[in-house]
Amino acid sequence: MDYSKSTVGISGAQLANGTPSDKVFILKSFYKDDRAVISPAKDINGRYLGINTNIPEIKKLEMGYVPSPESKIKLYDGMEINLNEGDWAKDWEWMKHCQEIAADYQTGQASPGAYFYIYRPGAESAKTVSETEDMVRLMNYVLQDSVENLFNRAKMLGVDMTGGAVSDVKAFLLSLATGEPARLRAVYESPTLTLELMLMHAIAKDVITNRSGMYTFGEVLLGVDDKAVISYFANPKNSATTRAIESLTYGTRPVAKNPLENEVRNDEDFEVSAGFAENGVVNEDTSFKASTLEAGDSIAPGFVSDVDKFVQDTIASQGAPVTAQPVLTPQQRAALTRKNNQQK
Repeated sequence: MDYSKSTVGISGAQLANGTPSDKVFILKSFYKDDRAVISPAKDINGRYLGINTNIPEIKKLEMGYVPSPESKIKLYDGMEINLNEGDWAKDWEWMKHCQEIAADYQTGQASPGAYFYIYRPGAESAKTVSETEDMVRLMNYVLQDSVENLFNRAKMLGVDMTGGAVSDVKAFLLSLATGEPARLRAVYESPTLTLELMLMHAIAKDVITNRSGMYTFGEVLLGVDDKAVISYFANPKNSATTRAIESLTYGTRPVAKNPLENEVRNDEDFEVSAGFAENGVVNEDTSFKASTLEAGDSIAPGFVSDVDKFVQDTIASQGAPVTAQPVLTPQQRAALTRKNNQQK
């Protein structure tokens, strides 16, 4: 088992390259004044661990002390092991495989055969300091976050606290900093946070549907679980579909540096959903499918299509400024134009 210098135990790299202080540690017993006598352990094939039984006798004379299958060492509480000394370094090669010695206190608690554990001065405190620093960093994330972002993060964690008190949301997130730091870290440090947010909002607005465990956008299969859909979004080959989903989910909005900004939107805000929903009802006749988009479609500069007029009328009917149009790609606009012309 390998351990880094900042944690308890001692690694092979430390034994080979560490400072003299790295190679000095103490054995502590789980029970007061406990003692034990250990000898080399065997693997499942009956071979001794940490013992070289193929050394010629003449070579052994040159090497001086050489551990053997008959080697025995008596362990006691507070026993200091100094691997800077040659004999200790040789014996430790087989001692570290004995079940009576645990790598650290926590590991020993789960090992019935362990009577002693490795204690290195400063290692336990270093571990405690590291955990505290991580907890404080996560707490600062929560305390410095905006109100809108706090509700979004709680929802991403599976707890919809919409309409609740801000202090309740903060208390929930702060409790995770001490109880489940990995969960809280995921919603603050995830490299795919923006895509995860878009998926959450797209599902809430029925832009993406879950059909028997399969996530779809119109006729496009996005994936069979959340991770698969995020991977689909992240694939540059699917950028056209991803942009369409983003446009239908969020409508027109300014680009924010913080991926969580402007995620919480008022009910009065203009929203574009599949088929340009009118009064919350999706009009299937005006919906488009990603499969109809064709590469190379374009619209001449200054051209105002029937689709443009339709979008402007839809926006105006909802009391929003005409300039607040959803962002559509040329391919999407061309597809909507063809669809509209077919209905005339």
